[in-house]
Amino acid sequence: ELLRDLQKPEGGWGWMKKMPVSFLMTVNTLEGLSRLTKLGGIQYDEASKYMQMRAINYLDSCIILDQERRKANKSGVVSKYGKLLYVYVRSSYQDMPLAKALSAHKEIIEYIKREWVSFSLYEKAVAAVSLYRYGFTVEAKEILESLREYSTTTEELGMFWQNNKSSYAYRNSAIQVHAAIMNAFAEIDPNSKSELNEMKRWLIMQKQTQLGICAFDDRCCQCNIEYRRLYVVSIEKYGKNHMGENRFKTGDYGWFHRI
Repeated sequence: ELLRDLQKPEGGWGWMKKMPVSFLMTVNTLEGLSRLTKLGGIQYDEASKYMQMRAINYLDSCIILDQERRKANKSGVVSKYGKLLYVYVRSSYQDMPLAKALSAHKEIIEYIKREWVSFSLYEKAVAAVSLYRYGFTVEAKEILESLREYSTTTEELGMFWQNNKSSYAYRNSAIQVHAAIMNAFAEIDPNSKSELNEMKRWLIMQKQTQLGICAFDDRCCQCNIEYRRLYVVSIEKYGKNHMGENRFKTGDYGWFHRI
């Protein structure tokens, strides 16, 4: 009910109540809402579904406008990072037709397939999941293999990425990046249980050795960790179909992390 009250006339959300609508904040909010659905932890009523539909329509309209402006040799309105997150979130709402956003959506997918090598660790994880959900399994597994190739595994720390460092800048923390990679492995490669166990060891070590690691975004980090943990456990216990894998097998074009 609070989210409905905070929703802007355009359909999205702003960073604060009196601030204008924000593309990235809307992406963040929908990503969080879709997580709950994926975990089977909530059933939304019709009002909540309509709220999410309005938000998706807002994101679609931004993507359409961005494409139209670039075709007219004007500056776009959505960053490349924002487009990547858009496709990731949109993959959880494939029951809503892309309609006029189809062309722009396909353009982003092709950009991801072409440029993923230059992405950050977090972006690669998000890109892999997005491509996998839209049926580009080969490309998704290529990204996963790249992540695997650049990982480090030790007896003490488990499996981790040495260039994954937290900073005081307004960006994803090392734990959030690690959790996103775990999510990609869990969803795309059902045979990666041993690797996931090694990744869990790194998370445990962070908690033991860096008690203040979440001092500046504790709620956000813990929320991400718990989601990834429940996601992985559910797959291990019930299989991928329990998590709604069939929703993502669309072939053709028929969730709160910090930015």
